[in-house]
Formats: sequence, structure tokens, C-alpha cells
Amino acid sequence: GQTAVAVSPIVRDTYNQPVALGYGAAVNGAQPAYGNQGTVSAKPDAVIHFEVGSARIGAGDRKKLAQIAALHKQSGAMVKVVGHASSRTRELPVDRHKMVNLRMSQERSSAVVTSLIKMGVDSRSIIVESVSDSAPLARESMPSDEAKNRRTEIFLVK
Repeated sequence: GQTAVAVSPIVRDTYNQPVALGYGAAVNGAQPAYGNQGTVSAKPDAVIHFEVGSARIGAGDRKKLAQIAALHKQSGAMVKVVGHASSRTRELPVDRHKMVNLRMSQERSSAVVTSLIKMGVDSRSIIVESVSDSAPLARESMPSDEAKNRRTEIFLVK
């Protein structure tokens, strides 16, 4: 079943935004933007990496987000934010492990969304996904590999 996760109101509202379908016409009663909406290139336009157990965005990453905000303003593209977690947690039962990683991916995507909104990106132009540890970039045999999976990917969706 679904478990409620506390997120800030601005993020919760963004998760529940209907997706605009061309010419700025939002469809009433549209579903939250989960799944692949629009055309997403295989390579993200920006990637923000995080420390273990953290959703804090560093100064260098704020520059990346400012570039994304500027590109969004120029192109009018939707901004898709996908939060990820590494698969490692401390020793936990499997269901608790899954919840911890889902929450971590949500906190990371939420931190990025909050920053983008503060930089002037309209929340109605943002699609948010959190995929836990379901889409690793690297097998986590080494700490450097695990670090690659603690990320939020940002795509400009035409």
C-alpha cells in the first residue's frame, strides 16, 4: 500500500500539478506527472550529486540549476526532475530499506524543485519523479560507484 510522506507544500503542489498539453492548455483532472511525459533525451541536461543521506545542494550545483532555469526561460520547455538514491542503507528490513530510499529520492528531487522555483521556474512547468534505487547508473561494489547513484537528474522536455 501507499505510505504518506511529509513534503513541503510547494513540492506537494508541484507533484500534483496537471501536465500542460501543448499551447499552455492544462487538462482538468489530469493525473500527476509520473511515468515518461514528453520527450526525454537519454542524457540528462544536468545532474546534481549528493552526500550519503543528504539532500543538500552545494554552491556549484546551484550554478547548474541557474543554467537550467535560464534555459527553461529561453525555450519554454518543461523541466523534469528525477530523484535517485543509492541502494545501500544500514542493515534494515527490506520494506524499511525501500521506504528509506524512496524518501531519500523524494527529498533530493524536492530540494532541486524548491531551488528551481526560487530561481523563477513556474511550478506548473515542472514534472517531478522519485525512483528510489530502481535506476542505478553503477553497480555499487565501490563507494565511488555508490556516489554516482546518489543523484537528481534534470531534463528539459520539449
